[in-house]
Amino acid sequence: MKLTTEEINYYKAAATLGLIPDEENPIFIFNQTNKDLLIDIINGRIDCVEMVKMQMKNRGLDQKTGKWIGWKTEEESC
Repeated sequence: MKLTTEEINYYKAAATLGLIPDEENPIFIFNQTNKDLLIDIINGRIDCVEMVKMQMKNRGLDQKTGKWIGWKTEEESC
């Protein structure tokens, strides 16, 4: 998702007014990420989409809906 300038301004204002929790505000998604990791992301050494897919799997959530689907066992993965 590429945010427009209008959307960025909306999220900044929402943050200032406390209308959106920081953990739900996309402009803060990388606030606590180490600069070296950010550099690796920019230079294509880390694929954020793959990392998010792994995180959803680790949480037992469906990648399209976010609904709980549970964790696959080793036998189910093969």
